[in-house]
This record gives sequence, C-alpha cells and structure tokens, in this order.
Amino acid sequence: MEQRQGDVSWSEIAAKVKIIGTVVALLIGAELFYRWMTHPDDSFSVYQEIIAWIWFHLHAIIFGADTATLTTSETGIRTVLDFNYHSNLVGSDIPLLGVTDECVGIHEIAFVSFMIIMTPGITRNNKLRGIVSISLVLSILNIVRLLVLYPLAVNGCKDSPGDFGCWAPVWEFHEFMLKSGFMLVILI
Repeated sequence: MEQRQGDVSWSEIAAKVKIIGTVVALLIGAELFYRWMTHPDDSFSVYQEIIAWIWFHLHAIIFGADTATLTTSETGIRTVLDFNYHSNLVGSDIPLLGVTDECVGIHEIAFVSFMIIMTPGITRNNKLRGIVSISLVLSILNIVRLLVLYPLAVNGCKDSPGDFGCWAPVWEFHEFMLKSGFMLVILI
C-alpha cells in the first residue's frame, strides 16, 4: 500500500505511542509508589496534625472557640475535630471528623508534582517553583474545604435540629471533593 504525501508515517505513530505509553507507565508507577508510601494509616501524621491544627484554629476564629474540639484519633495523633455546642447539632450524633492522609490532599499534590517533574523543556528552578506554588494552592483550598464543613452541618440540621443524619450535606460535599472536586480544580 502506497503512502500519500502529507500522511503520518508509521514511525511517527510509533514514536507518539511510545511517548504516551511511557507517560502512562510512569503515572502508574508513581501511583503504585504513592500507595506503597501511604499504606500504613497516618503515614503523613506530622502534616496531618499541622492541617488539623490550622483547621481547628481558623474554625475557632471564624465560628467561635466553643464550636469545635480538637481531639486525638485512634492512633493517638491530634487530627480529629468534634463539632459541638450548636443547638442544631445537639442530639444529631454527627460523627467525628478526622484528618487522614488522604484527606489532606497529599495524593493531589503528589500527582500534580509528578506531572510538573515530567514536563520537558522547563528549568529545574521553574519546576520547583511550580511544585511549591501548586502545593500551597491545593493546601489552602483543602483548608477552605474543611472550613466549609461546619456551616454545611449546621445548615443541614436547621430544618430538623437534632435528627440523626441531618448533617448529610457534610458527607455529600466531602465525597464530591474526594472523588472529583480536587481533580476538577487541578484541571482548571
């Protein structure tokens, strides 16, 4: 079969497939490495405690010092927030909110950082600046996400104060952000 002028050659197609295959293989490798690195619970406990501390103190400034308590998790690190002292939440049995290694946005930061590292034609300094910048942006967005949980719980329980499950908007928002919200932010 004869190739027409201007057609893409098979060698060009093979080169592009090789590039795409390499990127996919590297991403899978990075994902497996991330899963191995975060296998034990609380593998980023210091960072988790820092995020929980920031969340608790900003929460106290915005909503009042008596609206939440920072407590320890089952593993003994102080990463759990307990919403309390709001008439809408009393008796609703709202579960404790723990800051896990998945909750602090490490996966998103690692993913974007790896993509930045793989970008060709960018100087090392610019890559480092990009990684630091996106890490800071994603961390700030994560703190904002955590701060939104309290108003969602209180407003969810406004119509039926004290009813079990009235705080469902908290979990709906949390699941949305966990499954696709941060990826949408990264893509934008």
